[in-house]
Amino acid sequence: MKSYVKLYGPDFLKALENLEKMTEEDPVITGEAQRLLMEPAKLMSSLTPDSRKVLKTICPDWTISFEWRQTPSLENVKSLIEKIDKALYGTKARYSITTVSDPLAPPIPEDGVRVPSAVANSYAITFFKFIGPPIFKVFEIFPKIIENHPVVQSGSLLSREGGPQLGIFDYALLWSRLPSPLELRQFLETVDKELNSIGIMYDAITRSYQIKS
Repeated sequence: MKSYVKLYGPDFLKALENLEKMTEEDPVITGEAQRLLMEPAKLMSSLTPDSRKVLKTICPDWTISFEWRQTPSLENVKSLIEKIDKALYGTKARYSITTVSDPLAPPIPEDGVRVPSAVANSYAITFFKFIGPPIFKVFEIFPKIIENHPVVQSGSLLSREGGPQLGIFDYALLWSRLPSPLELRQFLETVDKELNSIGIMYDAITRSYQIKS
């Protein structure tokens, strides 16, 4: 399994240098940067049109990848995110992260969410994709947001049996029922305020679901 990091400038080269140094002392991961900077073009030429489209969607022009020596847990991924945040501290660079077992078989976001029997027949999930740093701080902020919104039942990084699956989205919040437009708006206003306070950019989408009887 690999984690793919996409860097955004300014301070692009400084950020890349910091991430390369980070992997030299990490016993859990290995890093590949310079080879991957040129590899996507070679890789694309050998793929079918459908596979090429999938790869561009799930891992769009990644800058550096981290290969896990063994399948990581969610805590391992959180730890890596914290290390990346620290490595980019002092630069103006931003990043997003994707962790998948196979970039040509992107995970379905819903498969990474455990839906307990306590939810109503109609419920919703709000998915997030983050651009940091400091992404790690999101894991401290979201439990507090959930406490103040009783209709939101739980939140977690996306994961399934094969390990963490951070693809098009990173994080999911499960609603115990379908939220009203006002509840959803108030919730997103809170999220926006909290994430803006720490400098996180993000994308969010809320999807509704019906449990088949």
